[in-house]
Amino acid sequence: MYDRRMPLRRVILLVLALPAAVLGYLVAGSLLAILPLPDDVRTIVLLFVPLLAAGLCATPFIAPAFDHLATRALAERPPPDADRGAPRDRRRR
Repeated sequence: MYDRRMPLRRVILLVLALPAAVLGYLVAGSLLAILPLPDDVRTIVLLFVPLLAAGLCATPFIAPAFDHLATRALAERPPPDADRGAPRDRRRR
């Protein structure tokens, strides 16, 4: 079902997620530091927006690992019974 190289690709992508997140955090923080923001908003924006950018930058690298885990969990799940798997017709005739 999966290529033998796939586990190595997942590990490489997971390792690359950290530098991508750090780069996203630093770029977003640098861009926000330039903006003239009010002092009461500046602290919270400089804290949370770079974290959001870091998460968004790391997500494409982390998603294949979660996809593989979900696919493997669904493959190990037992098939539904014939009675329970078929949708019932709820209309009365």
